[in-house]
Amino acid sequence: MYHFKTIQDIDISYKKVLLRVALDIPLRHGKVAEDYRIRQILPTLAYLLKKNCSAVIVTWLGRPDGKVMEEYRLDPVAKRLSQLIRRPVKKVNDCVGPESQKAVFDLEPGEILMLENTRFHPEEMSADPDFTRRLADGFDIEVFDGFAQSHRVHASTTGLLDYLPTVSGFLLQKEMDALGGVLHQPSRPLTLIIGGAKVSDKIGLTANLISKADKVLIGGVCASVFIKARGQDVGQSYLADVFVNQAKKGGKKDYFAIAKFLLKKYPNKIMLPLDMIAASDKKGTKTKVVDLVTDDIPKGWSFFDIGPETVKMFAKQINRSKTVLWNGPMGMYENKKFETGTASLVKAVAGSDAVSIGGGGDTEELIGKYGLAGKFSHVSTGGGAMLEFLSGKKLPVLEAMVKNQHNIRLWRLGPKPVVAFTKENNPYFRYPFHNLKEILGPAQRNKFGVPACNIRSKYILDAVLQAAFEERSPVILEIAESEMGYCNIPPERMIDLVLERLPKLEKKFGYRVPVCLHADHMQKDLLLAERAMKAGFSSALIDQSAYPLDYNISVVRSFVQKAHPLGITIEGEIGQIGQGMSGKGQLVGKDVLTHAPSVHEAVEFISQTGVDAFAGFFGNYHGKYEKEATIVWPRIKQIDKQIKKRVWTVPIVLHGTSYLRTKDFDHIKVYHQAIKCGMHKFNYGTMLSDIFKDYLPQKLVDKMDNFAEGGEENWKKGLGHYEKEIDALDPAVLKKAVDGIKKHVKEMMKKAWYCSGKVKLYK
Repeated sequence: MYHFKTIQDIDISYKKVLLRVALDIPLRHGKVAEDYRIRQILPTLAYLLKKNCSAVIVTWLGRPDGKVMEEYRLDPVAKRLSQLIRRPVKKVNDCVGPESQKAVFDLEPGEILMLENTRFHPEEMSADPDFTRRLADGFDIEVFDGFAQSHRVHASTTGLLDYLPTVSGFLLQKEMDALGGVLHQPSRPLTLIIGGAKVSDKIGLTANLISKADKVLIGGVCASVFIKARGQDVGQSYLADVFVNQAKKGGKKDYFAIAKFLLKKYPNKIMLPLDMIAASDKKGTKTKVVDLVTDDIPKGWSFFDIGPETVKMFAKQINRSKTVLWNGPMGMYENKKFETGTASLVKAVAGSDAVSIGGGGDTEELIGKYGLAGKFSHVSTGGGAMLEFLSGKKLPVLEAMVKNQHNIRLWRLGPKPVVAFTKENNPYFRYPFHNLKEILGPAQRNKFGVPACNIRSKYILDAVLQAAFEERSPVILEIAESEMGYCNIPPERMIDLVLERLPKLEKKFGYRVPVCLHADHMQKDLLLAERAMKAGFSSALIDQSAYPLDYNISVVRSFVQKAHPLGITIEGEIGQIGQGMSGKGQLVGKDVLTHAPSVHEAVEFISQTGVDAFAGFFGNYHGKYEKEATIVWPRIKQIDKQIKKRVWTVPIVLHGTSYLRTKDFDHIKVYHQAIKCGMHKFNYGTMLSDIFKDYLPQKLVDKMDNFAEGGEENWKKGLGHYEKEIDALDPAVLKKAVDGIKKHVKEMMKKAWYCSGKVKLYK
């Protein structure tokens, strides 16, 4: 048996959950014909909603072969689910791309979203890693409740387990409990009934399961295959479906050869039909009972059901059995002219004293059609998956889930979970800003960079926001503790400035971009960090890196516990990041390495604090340098590797670059190297202020230079003091300044986005 954690084993509250289910159900005339599988996922869905999760449902339906086919859209499924659960179920027309990504980002706790049929993309069947990454984007965890599709190697089945920690839902556990007893200690005689049209599934599984069964009754298309393998004419009967599970190992199989082998090896176990119902066409214009011993099928005709003598023989075997496994109809039961065989046998199973297990989409529909749901011991949502499980074959998804438990065990479950801002869960709600986790999660998974811009003037803010909208780039707006005073931008004013600008930009461009408000380097005045959170900031860096590790952990952990219930993310830092500016002079080479955090320190800090992003002293990109700056890339790679092994998806961020001038520093070269090492947030600061300075009148710059003595870049301390004089400048001058900064930021954004070779995921 498989052992893995369930949704009750962890604190799943407020998580953004990818709920992977198997809703491959029959549709008739644009409506759900049988809702059994939908009703089976309701307990899991209700539990997630009770825990205030944002539930995003992922499934496929039918076999559209990688193409968009209207008859396989999931709209009827979403509508029926909404009716059953009595609350709205949002639906988007794709499972990846801009529409679905925005819908996932915007989904609030307690809401449900259904993504479109994953098999509309050929990458689904081939388990393409890039497609899988896009599908996993934006989620905290996967709840797998799709037993019926657990035998498929697809992007949305086995693939997702490479990118998300995964636990089981209630339906999967119910299937394991019910089928486990039959697998290990079935009551005998055990009779297996195989029918349906999916020959590619059924023949091979019959070969796997036949050794465990006492008798195997074969109908449906499989019967035609075995009859032909026996050397008899089956006319124009349908013999094989064309589905290929591309990512699953193994090529095409000769099902006739397998059938011949089974007939030879198990002649006393296999029971084939004595007679069949043949017809001139699938409408049943002309029909005839064909005795397979004495009659030949008319030329050009096909078999569509088992005959009356076969029904009697199969029914007798069912009545002798102690356990019956039913999988698939005996013929084309959708047509009343061909439903007798199927109806007779399903009623025989339901009326027997045997332990009765039914499985598969057709079987579910039949049980519902004839009102027999309460008559079966267990109705599995899986057909092929059920047979593979009972045959002792390993199911790829369940095997991967067992391996995935390492991630669950070490996943950060202690602090309250990070959630998106809503009016209900954040009393300081003013605008739906994204937090750092929501911004950096996609960047980390898809290997691109996100700019973090230090805002020292409302004109720099204008330039950065305009650049973000024109490039459709996520952006992190930072204001540091040290700058809140001299730039005259305390948290409350920063919020007001942003709120004044964002609605206008959204109206102008017709879309939104993800914006994170980040209170940077909250170090000395920790009350300022709380003030920033209450003002509406969605992220804060609590910097206690100058103190011993134990004290640092204690302070940062307390902020994590305060911030997470409000949907606010916390970045933590260890190591003397300011060491490069110390009186001892600039650190270079090996001296930098001695001050960088060790792998053990980094992992301990992250796991004990529950931070959402990690910064450390990895180099000396602070202040002005007489020598070439140094950064310890090997150490970053080591830490990133261990974080991914031990703690789930905590991005590393690159600090210090905001202090270097563009002309002295090849930012893009360093950022591309940083991405390779697992860093995805880059600081822009001094270079933006330098560009702004270039557009100001020299007299004003001189005043600012002389405004304060000592410290970093005296003139910047005059930004707040001389704000009115800046505002009084010619609007054309200020526009040129904004345009100049914007041009620079856009170029940075472009290169940060495209350095991974990926297209923009937010576009």
